[in-house]
Amino acid sequence: MSFKTAAGSACVAVILLLVAFLGVASAGATPTASKNATVKNLFQVQCSLCHGQSGAGDTSTGKALNAADLRSADVQKQSDAQLAQVIANGKNNMPPFADSLTTEQIRALVAYIRALGRRNSSHRLDHPASRSANPSSFL
Repeated sequence: MSFKTAAGSACVAVILLLVAFLGVASAGATPTASKNATVKNLFQVQCSLCHGQSGAGDTSTGKALNAADLRSADVQKQSDAQLAQVIANGKNNMPPFADSLTTEQIRALVAYIRALGRRNSSHRLDHPASRSANPSSFL
């Protein structure tokens, strides 16, 4: 076997290894934007009828059923396990979702509810009424 043939074979082997490695590495990776879109869609389909897009529970159905404001301190102070249990088993007027959602979907919804709470907190902090009376804080 000549040097040229051996070098060509080695290059092909390296390229195949790189392709295989990149394929395996990317197969397990889920793009964050895609994952977030999926969770948001899941929330819209399963939760927003009562809790609304923002999680405030201010839809007509949510008001009629006294749906919780998912952004509230009462909801946000619950542990992830408690929130997952409420989603799975229901509570008060909320139906159970254990039969229609996977454990992973419930975990994703808990994380989404946490994000709604953080988003709501940042809006409250940005609101002028939540700032100190120091006039320089309004600038």
